[in-house]
Amino acid sequence: MPKYVFKILLLIFFLSRDIPAAFAQTWDFRQCAMYALEHSLKIKKYKYSIERQEIVYRSVFAGMLPDIGGGSNYSINHGKTIDPNTNLIIEQAFSSNSYYLNGSIQLFNGFRTHHL
Repeated sequence: MPKYVFKILLLIFFLSRDIPAAFAQTWDFRQCAMYALEHSLKIKKYKYSIERQEIVYRSVFAGMLPDIGGGSNYSINHGKTIDPNTNLIIEQAFSSNSYYLNGSIQLFNGFRTHHL
């Protein structure tokens, strides 16, 4: 048992010797300044503010565009009925189609829409 403990301690000693050398890195002023600029919270906040303003600009612009929509419906109905002339039961199928297209544009909104 003590033989294994000695081997483990020896392994930890040799491995831990090189760890500080890997992190011991000297930076010049330019590297420090670049690191500070990349990790500055004020700069990140400013970038997010610009992105948010761009999104607001796009949404305001999209709100001034006309709305267009359309679609179609198709239905089939099957059923049985009694023919009043022959008094026989007949099977019938009814189908119907409908198509629609609509559009709208806002002419005046009480000065709530800002023109860009």
